[in-house]
Amino acid sequence: MKNSVFKTGEKPVRFSATRLWTAVLILSACFMASTAVTQAQVPNPYVAIATKDNSIYGAQRVNSTSNGKGDYLIAGMVRTPGYIRRALVYFDLSKCFTAIDPLAVDSVKLSLWSVIGGHHNARGRTFDLYALDESWGEGCSDGSSHTGVGADAEPGDATWNSRYVSKPYPADSVGILWSVPGGIKPDPSTRLAWFTFPTDTAITRVNAVWSSEELTDAVANWVTTPGSNNGLIIVGPENGAADTLTAASFYSKDACADDYLKPELIIYYNGGKTSAGACHNTAKPKARPKEIAIKEE
Repeated sequence: MKNSVFKTGEKPVRFSATRLWTAVLILSACFMASTAVTQAQVPNPYVAIATKDNSIYGAQRVNSTSNGKGDYLIAGMVRTPGYIRRALVYFDLSKCFTAIDPLAVDSVKLSLWSVIGGHHNARGRTFDLYALDESWGEGCSDGSSHTGVGADAEPGDATWNSRYVSKPYPADSVGILWSVPGGIKPDPSTRLAWFTFPTDTAITRVNAVWSSEELTDAVANWVTTPGSNNGLIIVGPENGAADTLTAASFYSKDACADDYLKPELIIYYNGGKTSAGACHNTAKPKARPKEIAIKEE
C-alpha cells in the first residue's frame, strides 16, 4: 500500500500505512471502551405490579364503603365537598428484591393508567402522592359497576375510617382504625410527588406518572427495610363548590387489562440481585402505546 498524504497548507505530511492502521486501532479501542463504560452506567429497569390496591370513600358510609376487588381506583371529589375518594396502592418489594444496596436505586416511577370517562373530570388537575405510615387491607368488595360510590366493605377491607374492617356491611364493624381518617392528613411538605393531567379534551386515556427524588428515597428505604413499606396514597383536589367533580379513575391490579395498564412501580437500579416473578413482574418496562398521552411532573 502506498503512503497516504495529508495536506496541511504548506507541504505534504506523509504517514506510513502501518502508523495509520495503528492509529485507527487505538481510536477504535478507545471508542469501544467509552461505549462499554456508558452502557455499564445505564441503570437496570425492574417493574413491580401492585400487590394490593383499594379505594376509600369519604362522607359516604365512611366505615362501610370500599372497592378492594374492583376494576378501578378513584381519587378526587365526586359531588359536594366532603365526598372525597382516595386511591391506595402497595407493592411488596420484599418478594421482588434480594441483596440490593439502597444506594443502588437510581430512580423510581409510579405508573397508573387513567380512563377519562364516567366519574373522571381530572383534566388540568393535580394529584399528589404520599407514603402511608400504617398498613391497610384489601378485601373482596367490588364497586366496578359504580366506581364513584364504591361497594359494601368486606372483612379485611380498608375504609375511610378503618384500616381493616372485621365484619361485612351492614354490621359496619370498626375493626382497626386509621390514626387519621382517610389514611393521612395531606400536607404539601410531606408529599412525595405530583402529577398534573393534560387539558386536551381529545385524550381518552392517560398514563399518569409520578417521579421524584423523594419517591426514590422512600422506595430505597423500603427495599432494605420492608417493614417501613405501607404503600402509597393518591390524593386529588378535595376542595370545591357544591357539585364539583375533580375525580380521576385508574385501572386497578384486578382490571381485565394488559399488565402494563395496571399499577406499576418502575425501579431503575445499578447492580444488585432480583427475584423476578415473585410479584408477577417483568424484566423491563413494556412499550406504551404511542397514541396515548404521557405527562410527568
